[in-house]
Amino acid sequence: MKLLDVTPARTATLEEMTPQLQAALRQQRQQQLVQAYLAQVAPATNLSIDAAALDAALKKTN
Repeated sequence: MKLLDVTPARTATLEEMTPQLQAALRQQRQQQLVQAYLAQVAPATNLSIDAAALDAALKKTN
């Protein structure tokens, strides 16, 4: 095996990162909304959230 070429590191453009940024911001907002809703419904001291199950349920709805 022989190395033929090296590509220098570069910063991704906004256009390249837009889908990933949108997905990350959408997920963050969903978590904020869920936390706000649960804070209204049940006291925080008696509540625990299974993040994996919540993520799986949110993925099914999208």
